[in-house]
Amino acid sequence: MKKIWKKNMEKEYGKRMLTGLLAMLMIVQVVFSAFVNDVQTVWAAESNTEKNYYYISDLNYEAGKDMSYAGYGEIKKDQNIDGGTISLRIDGERVYFNKGMGAHATSQLTYDISKYSKDYTRFVAKIGVDASRADNNGEVKFTIFSSKDGKAWTELQKTEAINSGQDAIDVDVNIEGCKYLRLVADSNGTNASDHSVYADARIVKKNYDLSSEIYKNVKKVSEYDAILSKNSVEDNYSKHLDDVLKREFVNRMGYWTIQNSIKYDETGNVKAAIEWILTDKEALKLFIEAGNVGNSSKCLTALSSLYNKNKDILSDSGDGLVYKKMLIALAVAYSADAIVSPLSFNSPAASYDVLERYQIMKEFYDKDQIENKEQFKSYSMELIRYVMNDSIANNEAKWLREYAQHRYPDKLNDRVNPYKYMGYQSPSYTQDFLYAQENYNKYNEKYLLGQYKIPYGLNEDGSKTKRTWMVMETGGICWNISRLGQNLNKVHGIPAVGVYQPGHEAYLTYSQNEDGKGLWNIGNNISGWGSSCTTWYGGNATRLLFNWNNKYFTTKIINGNQRGNNAGYQLLGQAALNDYEKYSKSFYYNLIANSYADVNEKEKIYNEALKAFQLNLDSFDGLLNTYKELKKPSAEWKVLAKKVIDTYTYYPMAMVDLLKVIESNLDENDVVEIDILKTAALNKALQATEENCLQPGATKEIARDLLGTSKVDLASFSFDGENAGKIVLNSKYDDYNFQVQYSLDNGTSWKATQEHVITLSTEELAKISVQNDIQVKISGAAEVFTIDILEGEKIDSAKLTINDEEDIFVATDKKLENLEYSVDGGTSWKDYTSDIHFSGDQIVKVRYKSYERYLHGETKEFTFKKDTSPETNRYISINHIGFVSAGTSQGELEAEHMIDANPFTEWHTKYGQVADDKSYIISLDKVRFLSQIAYDSKASQVNGRMKEAKVYVSLDGKEWILAGEGKDLENNDKRKTITLQESMPAKYVKIEAVHTYGNDEGQDKYVSGINFSYYEDLTKEYKEPYIEYSSTELTN
Repeated sequence: MKKIWKKNMEKEYGKRMLTGLLAMLMIVQVVFSAFVNDVQTVWAAESNTEKNYYYISDLNYEAGKDMSYAGYGEIKKDQNIDGGTISLRIDGERVYFNKGMGAHATSQLTYDISKYSKDYTRFVAKIGVDASRADNNGEVKFTIFSSKDGKAWTELQKTEAINSGQDAIDVDVNIEGCKYLRLVADSNGTNASDHSVYADARIVKKNYDLSSEIYKNVKKVSEYDAILSKNSVEDNYSKHLDDVLKREFVNRMGYWTIQNSIKYDETGNVKAAIEWILTDKEALKLFIEAGNVGNSSKCLTALSSLYNKNKDILSDSGDGLVYKKMLIALAVAYSADAIVSPLSFNSPAASYDVLERYQIMKEFYDKDQIENKEQFKSYSMELIRYVMNDSIANNEAKWLREYAQHRYPDKLNDRVNPYKYMGYQSPSYTQDFLYAQENYNKYNEKYLLGQYKIPYGLNEDGSKTKRTWMVMETGGICWNISRLGQNLNKVHGIPAVGVYQPGHEAYLTYSQNEDGKGLWNIGNNISGWGSSCTTWYGGNATRLLFNWNNKYFTTKIINGNQRGNNAGYQLLGQAALNDYEKYSKSFYYNLIANSYADVNEKEKIYNEALKAFQLNLDSFDGLLNTYKELKKPSAEWKVLAKKVIDTYTYYPMAMVDLLKVIESNLDENDVVEIDILKTAALNKALQATEENCLQPGATKEIARDLLGTSKVDLASFSFDGENAGKIVLNSKYDDYNFQVQYSLDNGTSWKATQEHVITLSTEELAKISVQNDIQVKISGAAEVFTIDILEGEKIDSAKLTINDEEDIFVATDKKLENLEYSVDGGTSWKDYTSDIHFSGDQIVKVRYKSYERYLHGETKEFTFKKDTSPETNRYISINHIGFVSAGTSQGELEAEHMIDANPFTEWHTKYGQVADDKSYIISLDKVRFLSQIAYDSKASQVNGRMKEAKVYVSLDGKEWILAGEGKDLENNDKRKTITLQESMPAKYVKIEAVHTYGNDEGQDKYVSGINFSYYEDLTKEYKEPYIEYSSTELTN
């Protein structure tokens, strides 16, 4: 029974299994049918939108050294040889390409295109040497081949040699039915910088229209010019300014950069941002007023991201305009302006997250953390540009702003002063203790790191990331201080920018006066405006207002041999911002001028621009170019030079820089005349007042520096030296052939000569006076150059006197120079030198002689008297005395001054220290019988004046004998003498100050004085001890 039941169960189980399998098969069939239908649908859809082209960088090139290779390095896909973005010049513009191939010449790329060439019958590309190479570097010949069998090759296109400075070559060749495509780049000799690239290289369908990729809402600059140049200048200004601005937008961004940026952007954001700029007249105007763009592709990427994220707030009725200004300024600055960080000396291009940066700065604005918010709202784009771009890391910006507020809640000046946060010392921000976990609590409490989520410690990979708080903790030198100062100002919404000074880095900060006029001050300043510039040894360049500091003619570099001064262009730029309505009109005229090919028309427009605003440097720059093109004569260049001088007298760096360009176009006589006018203008700038310019102190500093470097005097004269009594023309004019005239009677009469070195006769020299000076001019020129003759220097008893004991004249520093004397009542004069002595009774007249441009001075009489002191107390000349040792000395108040016989010098032991050694030791040239010491002290110096002293003598400088004492010496500047009870033999003399007077620092702390005098007894003669020997008796 059990067997039957088991057998039936097995049959039933089999039936059920079979049924289940059949059901599963049916399900699989349904699913598979659906999948096939879906696949067919997808295939059909793809077929309906079949690609119009394939980039060859998305295909594989044929491997093997006979098929594909590079002459140096690796073959690159979608990159240039250095791994950067491919770029080529098109219509002179550097254009970046996201797609393409790079292969250093000599190179070869071979592609199997057999499965494409039936439908994709053309190869198109732009080829050349990558524009990242310096202009005109590299030299490559390109050849494009095709083959149907890999054996026989057909040349499709061959180029001449091309370099990096030339426009790319367009390729559009037929490859229909070909099996292989081959691209060859020949180094054409040396392969240095032969960075050959194939940009936008594609195989395309036969009838594909490349022009369909062109964005039609912008024109090429030449197309705008063709339209605008047909209008009058005034019509372009009053009726077509929108087109002028669009033309400038394309000029700055680059027509082909706009096209490529739109083409490569699959999101459509770039196109949307460009259309916003082009259709929103206010946005277009702000963009153009924001100033020059750097990497235009980078600018468009930033602009599109910012606009796409924030477009809804830009129409805000309250703050929409300022949001718009901040957004555009950030995109422009991000593309062009290097950032300077207190954490690293080099100045890289900005690379932070622009969306995050914008939100941070907008939050500062919305939360009233921007100082002078109402001012900020009215700032020009140039000023906002400074604030929006900064080196501070995004994750530290909020911390820095609020930490500064925490430290100095009520004092803005302290809050933005870097010295309030850090000390001056050599920096090192990688020291282990700054990253050690055991120090976290200390730094967190001090700098609020946790509150603002500032990362602390080592990174996960063990590396170290420098943070701004470390600058505050460990200090830094000038550049760290300057850059922290910029960070602090910018997070408060205050424009700031770095500048350089000799061996130093400083920074400029913006403020407004009570009239709302903008000013710039130098922070961390040591050298002033006259020695401040914007490039350090050719690198780390910064941009000032309107980028005027970076003109080709400005003096911008600080290095070991050169001091730039182009930071002064910030003052000129601010003068334009302070009169912005007039400047704007002038600015738009300059833009309009760009559309006219007629150089004469350009000249007229630039002059109109200067009528609108006379200080516009771009207008003068434009005039320089038109004058060169028109090959203007010297007379017209001279008129322009005079206009430059009149315009920029109080902005002297611009005057000097522009005149450098003009000078090479002047004839010899005109050069001299302009040199004279320039020097006069610089001297005028030295007297600048607030009526002349807003910051006269800065003008004076610049003029003073330029007078030392750019002043060109027509001639010089000196009463002494190599060219004594001669008028010498400036060596600059050595090769100039002109007639020169000079006058010694204030222009009443003139004498002409061809000589460049004019020797004056004795009679002519006698005519020279302070009243008439010497006047020099070039025959035919109107300008007269005056050599200013100066009154002779007077003898000042407080600076020059006699030492009657030494029989010499003594003086303060250099006051013996140019001194002459007479011992015959003034009949004859001789030069005085320090080795001349006047012994006996003599009346000596002295005066400062004629030297350089000084006439001889007034005469003063001194009387020398014969030494009538007794022989037991005769003065020992300093020629017989040598310094041995003394206590400490304070700087230039050296101990040796006590024996130089000069009452104008002094000795003082080191300030702030108790003088442990209060002795003064001298040596004599031989053993002399010392009889007296004299001590002189300074009238104004009580500290250290001797109150009690002891005098010791020695024959060997080791064993000392007390020889005399002076006690209760009076506290005044009268001479004190210590007379020995009996004269004693001495080779060495030591004076020991037992007690000294003092001011509020107390007594017995210092020693001071101006002179020690030593006296001897001539009635005694020292004989060396000797032993007498006997030949008959024993010697003891």
